[in-house]
Amino acid sequence: MYHIKADKRVRRSAERMYEGLNRCLEAKSLKEITVSDVCKESKVGRATFYRNFDVVSDILSMKCDQCFKEVLEGFVEHNGDRPFDAKNLLKFYISYWSENWKIIDHIVKSNRIDIIYKCHLKNSLIIASKYNPNPHLSEAERRYLIAMRSGETISILSTWILGGRKETADELFNIVRKLLFPGQ
Repeated sequence: MYHIKADKRVRRSAERMYEGLNRCLEAKSLKEITVSDVCKESKVGRATFYRNFDVVSDILSMKCDQCFKEVLEGFVEHNGDRPFDAKNLLKFYISYWSENWKIIDHIVKSNRIDIIYKCHLKNSLIIASKYNPNPHLSEAERRYLIAMRSGETISILSTWILGGRKETADELFNIVRKLLFPGQ
């Protein structure tokens, strides 16, 4: 678990540790990277690491969580008062991830898609609380729908990453739109 406080210095240290982890991941797998490796690469002390994180993979969780929050809050802001449109969300979402793919790449290649699932699940409330796109659903049905959307997210992003990110944002959007909204 990560414990990042709303303090600029703490956030800068956490970001430096993320950048240090990125450099470590260029040479080693996530399982091989130690706290010492991250601290050395990011030039922070072990005490700073443990004040913010419990284990190395928590750095990926923090960054993934930040990204999901950023993309979903960005969509809400971009969409303004217009009614919810799933295709517009999909286009915004794919555009965001085509520019911010590195965190997803590290997570997928480290076989830690559970991180993506948890972060997507947690941050999906941003959309649900603003738009409630399915007011007719019961609470149980809403939970299952969010779980299904989280699964779709993992599948789409993982397939794109493992395929070498060959599709542009527009190409990926068109593929996914055709599959999720046939005939539209």
